[in-house]
Amino acid sequence: MPDRWYYVVSDKEQGPVSREELKELVSLGVVQRSSEVWKEGSPVWVLAAGVPDLFPARQGTAGAP
Repeated sequence: MPDRWYYVVSDKEQGPVSREELKELVSLGVVQRSSEVWKEGSPVWVLAAGVPDLFPARQGTAGAP
């Protein structure tokens, strides 16, 4: 069974969506790093920023020439 995710926008719970749909919502700016998300079966809601591989890698990080 694919992952089913929920997210909060304007204080309203949305979903369920697949992980791929959630990534699309990130690319559209609907889900931001500070958005709360929850995956079915998880004990708590978390910030989207804490979900591995949800956001593209940042360019020009510290240590780059």
